[in-house]
Amino acid sequence: MDRDSIERIRQMTKDKITVSNFQKDQNMSNKNRRLSIRKIASVACICLVLTSGIVFAKDIEEFIREKFHLGNGVQTAINNGYIEEVKSDYNMSECKIIDSNGNHLNNSDIGIKVDNFFIDNYNFSIDYNVKLDTSFVNVDKINNLRLGDIIITDNENRIIYTETNKENFEKFCDNKKLKYKYLEFNEAYLNTGLNNFIQDFNDSENIINLIYNIYLENEEFPKSEKINICFEKIEFEIKDTNGDLNKFIALGNWNINLEVPQKMINREEQEYEVVSCENENFEVYATKATDTGFELGIMISNIEKPTYPKELDEQKKEIYKNYSKVHKSNTINNNSNAKSLAVATVSSKDITQYYENSPFKSMYEDYYTKQYPIGNVRENFIYWFPKTDGNYIINSNGDKFFVTSYVGTKAKYSFIDENKFDYYTTFDMTKYDLTENVTAVIELYGEPVKIELEKIK
Repeated sequence: MDRDSIERIRQMTKDKITVSNFQKDQNMSNKNRRLSIRKIASVACICLVLTSGIVFAKDIEEFIREKFHLGNGVQTAINNGYIEEVKSDYNMSECKIIDSNGNHLNNSDIGIKVDNFFIDNYNFSIDYNVKLDTSFVNVDKINNLRLGDIIITDNENRIIYTETNKENFEKFCDNKKLKYKYLEFNEAYLNTGLNNFIQDFNDSENIINLIYNIYLENEEFPKSEKINICFEKIEFEIKDTNGDLNKFIALGNWNINLEVPQKMINREEQEYEVVSCENENFEVYATKATDTGFELGIMISNIEKPTYPKELDEQKKEIYKNYSKVHKSNTINNNSNAKSLAVATVSSKDITQYYENSPFKSMYEDYYTKQYPIGNVRENFIYWFPKTDGNYIINSNGDKFFVTSYVGTKAKYSFIDENKFDYYTTFDMTKYDLTENVTAVIELYGEPVKIELEKIK
């Protein structure tokens, strides 16, 4: 998230609070409504949405309150102490500041420390503070920054995350006597994703608060006891006096060690068993609650996989003909003359808008209803479908918890053969919300199916 996005959110929040205390009370009564974000590899997509002024169901105040922006389940865990504060001084390094042309401009001290972090099965989130010398730059000029060649390992030399190139990766492995091969992932060299953004700016102390959410989706993080974070490069995007963005690199050396607390090493899970299910074709194969969510896996039998209609396939040409858009980007040549580059793109919104007003609308609806028969899934493809509660879990206290639509959650929704559909999802009910009995409601072809669950003692 860049500086402009943060300031925009703050102003929107200030205005929103001023308008009406009643509105705030109403929002608090709907605290379980979620900010719906599709799974993405970078939070930059979120920033685009925020910058455009679109406001989701979750209140803006709650968006700012959340540090890691990973949903209600993670926030509930943090509120219950599932986070580790790190008490340490800044890890300082004297850096060479390099501009985009490779010129060495000057030297400057840059310090980094971890304020806090947490690890669950699918998320490893780190809250950094980056302290800059004003001789290099004031934070009010920084639009974005990134830890360039970062490598994160644990006490068993497993690679938790890396963003370095092949040459540096091989050099690192040689120095550590590790036998990993670049991009050949395995259980000890994890194929993790990254969601990173600037959370805040401290102008008076020239500090940037940077969030790194490292995630797995269908594997689990190992139960590491110690974490090592090392990098030698920080990439900056800085505004000049004309408002133009310029790139700089700080070359230094930072090494951070973290001790993982026992609660994150011995991650506890509470399993449930099925008491009853309204659909005999539902085979529930996973029911477990963790600190950050409730996972539910269902194999659905006797369900027919649809064939993509030829008529819709033929419509693709028509869609591209009518909805392709030309974007112009300027490419500056050696004489500083601008050239126009035409790029044709078709968005998913273009496609759905086309079918909404097309004679093939019912065929399109029918296919996606059968291809994605579970509630909360098909609505991602057909926005005009009537919105329902979709899938949720309710505990004995009457609290309702919805599907978590964030990176770092395990999810599957696909046919595994011609007659079986695998659905695995995570709800934002955590082990702090559990009761002896809970009820899962799964929407199949628009009809709710209740599954009664009971704690396994």
